[in-house]
Amino acid sequence: MVITLNLPDTLAQQLQAKARLQQQNIVEIIVKLLTLSFEAPPAQSLADLIAEIKATPPNPLCVRPAQGRLAEVLESAPLAPDFDLELWTQQWALVEAEMKATTQANALAERIE
Repeated sequence: MVITLNLPDTLAQQLQAKARLQQQNIVEIIVKLLTLSFEAPPAQSLADLIAEIKATPPNPLCVRPAQGRLAEVLESAPLAPDFDLELWTQQWALVEAEMKATTQANALAERIE
């Protein structure tokens, strides 16, 4: 069957980029995407997922009874004399910047796919 589609320029560019990336022609990419969209199982609703989680009994191996009071443990925890808050803050800022860049790159890649 032959079908002609008029695609928005941005979608056409995304499909062309994906085809180049996967070294396939654009028709193969479109057929693959359409096939996957019809084969995908229906997504579970958020409400159903929450209900399933609530109905799951706790695993006894993962439950450990409390011992003592958390406040007492935290108050008696030793201080780290070599902890440098300023250095840690700088390093954490770099980690956050890297996470943000990764998130943006992933979002861009998902739009292209």
